[in-house]
Amino acid sequence: MSPNNRMEYVTIVGDSFEEVAEECRAQGLSEKQFSIVAPINRHRLTTAGAEARDVVVATYARPAQA
Repeated sequence: MSPNNRMEYVTIVGDSFEEVAEECRAQGLSEKQFSIVAPINRHRLTTAGAEARDVVVATYARPAQA
């Protein structure tokens, strides 16, 4: 990917659809020109050395700001 096509991402993780959607609004992502990459959906989140847990995730993206 060329430097001119770089993207900036924000991923919000929560326990419910409502919690994730509210956090998106609280951060003003729409006003900051972020678009949702995929539908808000349930995921199994696993981090190294920790137990997996079910969460709700939404990822937003926009072209990187110069």
